[in-house]
Amino acid sequence: MATLVWPPIYRELEDRVKSGDELVLIIVPFAKMAALQKLHSPHAGKVKLKVIVRWRLEDLIAGVSDVDIFPYLKAAGCRLFINSNIHLKLYVYASNVAFNTSGNLTLRGLGYGENGNIEVGNMVSLSSQDWTKIYEIINTSREVDETLYQRFKNFVEQHPKPPIPEPFPDFFPPAKQYTISSLPAAVNPSWLAVFYFNSDPEKFTPEEVRRAAHDLAIFGIPSGLAPSEFNQRLGESFCRTPFVTDFVEFLKAKRSLRFGAVNDWIHQKCEDVPLPYRWEIKENTHIFYDWLVHFIPNITWDCPSYSQVIYWNQEIPKSTGSIVKDLAHYRSELCSLTNRDKARNYDRVAIGGAPHQPVMLLIVLDLYAKDAMRHNFIGIDDSLDDGPWNDYKKKIGIAPKASVAMPAYALRDASFWHLIGKTGVREPEGRVRYLDQFNEHFSGVKLDEELHTFLQNPAHRKYFREAIIKAYFPPEHWDSFNI
Repeated sequence: MATLVWPPIYRELEDRVKSGDELVLIIVPFAKMAALQKLHSPHAGKVKLKVIVRWRLEDLIAGVSDVDIFPYLKAAGCRLFINSNIHLKLYVYASNVAFNTSGNLTLRGLGYGENGNIEVGNMVSLSSQDWTKIYEIINTSREVDETLYQRFKNFVEQHPKPPIPEPFPDFFPPAKQYTISSLPAAVNPSWLAVFYFNSDPEKFTPEEVRRAAHDLAIFGIPSGLAPSEFNQRLGESFCRTPFVTDFVEFLKAKRSLRFGAVNDWIHQKCEDVPLPYRWEIKENTHIFYDWLVHFIPNITWDCPSYSQVIYWNQEIPKSTGSIVKDLAHYRSELCSLTNRDKARNYDRVAIGGAPHQPVMLLIVLDLYAKDAMRHNFIGIDDSLDDGPWNDYKKKIGIAPKASVAMPAYALRDASFWHLIGKTGVREPEGRVRYLDQFNEHFSGVKLDEELHTFLQNPAHRKYFREAIIKAYFPPEHWDSFNI
């Protein structure tokens, strides 16, 4: 697939000629002498151009095209034509390829000098159908000769360019401090890591690709980083972004902010820009919260009285040697599961691996939703296997024979998930796939006490549930989880 060429685009044009491919035809509305000389003169001996320009009278009076390109081209053995209907910009080579671009044959259009326009283009192979269209342009063009040139030249001399007021008036109000592109676009940093380390972009929707590209660009993440380097680089870049540091200072001063107040702050600070992905203030503020909580331990949020509130927690232990097990800690743990093999079997419904362990976590949240004051114990038995596990299997598309014992045992590597072994029974060898295997060795599962306490709060359960779903399942499946 052809890639885009960004400024300065003249290099692409010149390099093609240097490689031995002759530039034979230029079709542009506007052509200026200075740009034509720069592009043509180094190769004048072998490049015999035919140039088609628009040369509308209003263009010539405005000075966007020069009539004196005609004597220059004539002296070089080249020819000039006029077609008043063209707006395309096409640079055609003898090898039957063309550079299709937004740039006119002007210094600014081709990127000569420091103040060039932002133009873009790409090399394309010309098909028979393309040539049919090009010949339609050629056949409706009129060649410029000495007589016609003099007529245009006399007209321009008799109608000088009208004076323009200086300095130019500025119709824009003062720009806001940031743009909405300052906010992260990927649902969370864990998902962005999945994208970054995935070698198959076809596993992601075009919208997801654009979101990921946005974040990798604004946070300056180069390719080829190791996972630990990626997480450190992303976290440091996010936290020192001026928009983020400004918001954090605002939150510190207020100590807590309701969702509406945060949205108001974003609107006051950020200019709207045409982002190439779906942007809604509510959704993107939620995403921003998740990034803040992921990287800044002092920040948490919950939903008291069904209204989302973000907090700055000043008293965070420092350098104690122990891990602060707050909401942010558990959100990171719940969204960073490993050993989720068989990714290819589930790449349509899950991100980064098999969905069994994330589904197990959702089942735990459902258990607490039914009984918030339950004991810190989860029995892995037939009622779980035939009930919620079976329901999720059908929803996700997990193999019918898969038992809930598989993720219950696989989660043993998670720091918050504690298998309760039976007295006198050794650890199992290899994988545990079936309920009878699990119950032969274990009585059940216990969670961290801190996590157990968090799960008794419906706002915290909602927070964890959304984080898990967004970390492990593509957006097109979120509706099936009712988020």
